[in-house]
Amino acid sequence: MKDSGVEWIGEVPRGWEVKRLKHICKIYGRIGYRGYTTEDIVDEGGGAISLSPSNVVNHQLTLQKCTYISWDKYYESPEIMIFPSDIVLVKTGSTIGKTALIPKDTPKMTLNPQLVALKDISVFPEYLYYSMTCEFFQGYLLTETVGGSTPTISQEKVLNFPIISPPSVEEQEEISRFLLEQTFQIDTLIHQEQHKITLLKEYRQALRIPRWSLAKLMYEMPERITHPRPLPRPGRGAFWACRRRQSGNRLVHGGRVKRYSFLCKALPSLSEGGAGGGSFPPGKNPRT
Repeated sequence: MKDSGVEWIGEVPRGWEVKRLKHICKIYGRIGYRGYTTEDIVDEGGGAISLSPSNVVNHQLTLQKCTYISWDKYYESPEIMIFPSDIVLVKTGSTIGKTALIPKDTPKMTLNPQLVALKDISVFPEYLYYSMTCEFFQGYLLTETVGGSTPTISQEKVLNFPIISPPSVEEQEEISRFLLEQTFQIDTLIHQEQHKITLLKEYRQALRIPRWSLAKLMYEMPERITHPRPLPRPGRGAFWACRRRQSGNRLVHGGRVKRYSFLCKALPSLSEGGAGGGSFPPGKNPRT
């Protein structure tokens, strides 16, 4: 190990190098006088994608919702045309620091003024991408941002950020491959658990809908308003309508009037709580 020369980095493996980002790549952003207006925005198929911060989610490129600008505006700024292995960085806005590595087989894209592109990368692109998404780089961006409601960071400050890298591209590639495998496994587990949570929520909702809806019907139905949905009587298949009259809450079926106490005997869990039910408010139990 050896001292990196940067206080907050500390020691690094012997043989590794600490370089400024400006010695590793070039950075490009949209020039002010080459900006575009709403008149330059076109429909899908009529121009190139203009990447915005919403196209970078969890440090990944997403093209689900895109803005398209005319081909004239796209070719006007060749320096910010986006190609595979480029890296885009959000430099302005509440999501400052979000980073994405451009994959292969992407359509023609350019940038809006909130992003910058890193090109002509001399190290392994995936290694630089992982270096920029790490805690050190993201923390540096936060300390160097200026502005209140709209934080931003200049391209010069981004270029001065130190990057630690092994001297050989092969070692950089090996590290990147290891990180890719580990993050893929973690992301897969997260996706599986989120899917399980979604299914459990749907199951819980299915359990509590009938009883809870009926309880709300009893106590929250406005005066003299007939509930639009008939309620099945358990075990009989007959349908009951719940109405609120001046004489009180009643169930009406085939010209016969039954009070709520009858229904509570059929569904005792309504007044006693239980899975999917819950209890009535104090003093509101119709069986008491």
